[in-house]
Amino acid sequence: MSSRGGLFINIAGGIQRSVIDGFRKLKTAMNQVLQPSKQLQNTQPAKNIEQIGTKVEQAYNKVRTSVDSVTNSVRQAAAALKYYNSQSAHLGRQTVSKATAQAGAAFGSIQSAGVNTKQSINDVREATNGLRLYQLMAESSGKSIADLNTQLGNQSKKTKQVAQDYSAGVRPLSQYGNEVKKTSRLQRMFGESISVVQGRMRSYAAFIAASAVLLSLRSAMREVVATIATFDQALRNLEAILNITRSQSSILGDAIKDVARSTKFSADEVASGMQVLGQAGFTMNESLAAVQAVANLATGTLSDFKTVADLITTTIRAFSLEAVESARVSDVFANAINKSKLNIDKLATAFNYVGAYGSEAGLSLNEVSGTLMVLADRGIRASTMGTGLRKMLISLVSPNAKLIDAMNAMGISMDAINPKVVGWEKALENLLPLLWDVETHSVDTGRAAEFFGVRASQVTSILMKAVADGSGTLRNAILQTEEFGAAARMQMTQIEGLSLAWKNFRDRLKNVFIALGEAGLLSVFHVIVSGLQSATSAIEEFITKNSELIKAVVSISAMAGIGMLFGN
Repeated sequence: MSSRGGLFINIAGGIQRSVIDGFRKLKTAMNQVLQPSKQLQNTQPAKNIEQIGTKVEQAYNKVRTSVDSVTNSVRQAAAALKYYNSQSAHLGRQTVSKATAQAGAAFGSIQSAGVNTKQSINDVREATNGLRLYQLMAESSGKSIADLNTQLGNQSKKTKQVAQDYSAGVRPLSQYGNEVKKTSRLQRMFGESISVVQGRMRSYAAFIAASAVLLSLRSAMREVVATIATFDQALRNLEAILNITRSQSSILGDAIKDVARSTKFSADEVASGMQVLGQAGFTMNESLAAVQAVANLATGTLSDFKTVADLITTTIRAFSLEAVESARVSDVFANAINKSKLNIDKLATAFNYVGAYGSEAGLSLNEVSGTLMVLADRGIRASTMGTGLRKMLISLVSPNAKLIDAMNAMGISMDAINPKVVGWEKALENLLPLLWDVETHSVDTGRAAEFFGVRASQVTSILMKAVADGSGTLRNAILQTEEFGAAARMQMTQIEGLSLAWKNFRDRLKNVFIALGEAGLLSVFHVIVSGLQSATSAIEEFITKNSELIKAVVSISAMAGIGMLFGN
């Protein structure tokens, strides 16, 4: 019995250790597999794996509980078996020996003595009781062994349940492994797809970069050709307008490029603007003298080169100035723009009306510009300023009958209001008594309309108020136009801005293109264009001489095309 209990203990202990070790390895493997799977938490395989991992954990806990229960029961059964075996053996041997000795002694006593029957009977009874005790103990021991066998049967069932629970844990683990393999396969496929996409993206990026380079080169080549061609054509235009030679146009071209380096205009823009100077009657030398002044004013006021060139040439011709005075003219206009509401467009519009007659009426450029500044600050439109001031000047030089009567009535001579005779500001002062209403301290607009007309009456009223207020408004405006170097300073200030600095850089780059053309590229282009012209002429001549052949070829081609279209 003792050997049977020890064997069971060894078997149960082995089962316990095997199950526990197996599930420890299972849990460790599960943790190792779960660790990388956390990266795929948002995918469907990851959710399946998480559910299976939960089942494995539950099975593990259940098996561990069953193993612990089996272990405790086995230990208890082994202890009971050992106890009963030891007690049975010990008590059995002691009782049998004692009973045998006692029985032998009793029967010996009966046989030998034969007299003390009662004592012998007692001895026999004691021996019999001892035998009965042994029998009871043996029966008790047998019952205990039967109970132990029953417990062992129960423990065997529990062991089978443990095995079943272990199998239940292994199955989810197998499913978990399959899901992990599936996830790994998806990861590998995803990684391969990403690699393919990355490779294609790199190829596409390389293609885009190459395309960008080619497009940039093509654009640069087109700009080079266009710049060279445009500048060359502009010089040819100047040759025609100014009636100069090719060598003179080369000198003019150098001057144009110098202007382009320091202003907001490119060489072709300056060349186009110089055509306006030539069309205004400027000679080559006059154009060279005026071009920098025009560019400075146009850059300083952020205006169009042609518009400024037209304004300056008109002014120079209207006031009978020399071309070398272009810088002074640009300074007058720069000051007028800086210190009033005037701009280049308003000056150009007003001077188209009043410029020439202002000079005829004896006004200087500064006086006309200062007067326009006062009118602009009062909100008068450019066209009204020009036409109204011109009409007023005409009336002052050649007054109408109503004005003459009014002057005679006040003892004022005609020369007193003639700016040619007394000057512009003095003429306005002498005119004031004829138009000023002393009672209302304002200009009599009705009389102003009678003397100068409705359109000029508004201009006349504004100038009369400027004279009457005693603040020297008109005088100050005229003086402000006399500041020297205003256009150049404005140009330098503007060119420091990032926008103009960037444009100046691009314009200088165009100068590089022009230099390439002058270095020989222009001649190459001329040769290429000449060859293309000859080729087109030859083709045209061939077609003219072989018109019947061309017709036949065209007809055959048309018929072949129709046959291919409807043949199927």
